[in-house]
Amino acid sequence: GNNDGFYDDDDVNDDDRAGGGVDFSNTRTRGLCLSTEHTLTRVVRRPEFSWQEGLTFSETPIHVGSRSNVTAIIVVNCLPRLLFGSILAHEMTHAHFRLTPGYPRKINRKVEEGLCQLIACLWTEREAQKIDGNDEEAKNQLALAGCIAHNIRNEPSEIYGDGARIALHRYEKLGNCRDVFDCVKNTGQFPEYDA
Repeated sequence: GNNDGFYDDDDVNDDDRAGGGVDFSNTRTRGLCLSTEHTLTRVVRRPEFSWQEGLTFSETPIHVGSRSNVTAIIVVNCLPRLLFGSILAHEMTHAHFRLTPGYPRKINRKVEEGLCQLIACLWTEREAQKIDGNDEEAKNQLALAGCIAHNIRNEPSEIYGDGARIALHRYEKLGNCRDVFDCVKNTGQFPEYDA
């Protein structure tokens, strides 16, 4: 554990493994969105009578409501601004799902990670459009932005990679993020479109 607020790569990955994180062999965790969920359940007791058992009560749990809190967003320190920003955009999208009313409590992992990757990719590409100049620093920033976006679009994993490609495809078909997110809010799934 680290109490100074700064986390290096090993701290975050140790915490991820300790928490039952999935081992993707060649990947490293660079960011986490930590949240808690509070669920309120009421138990309704109903009397029942039978000659064999006499008076008994049946109990039926009823889900009254739930709320989520985001307790922290953690990003590995000492990263280049564009990489840090893309990771933060990804983790803030997880926070959006936890804090915005109306989303399903459990979104399919490929859908959620795909949308988080979509936002990270769009943020990176928009930041790249703001880079001005033809000096070495500007060229390096553009190259880094291109690398980050390329890696998101070409990630080989099913959850992050396929999820991102589906999310990007739906975004391109609909032309905006709001409609994609609204569909996920209403159905828990990506909008349906032919390939």
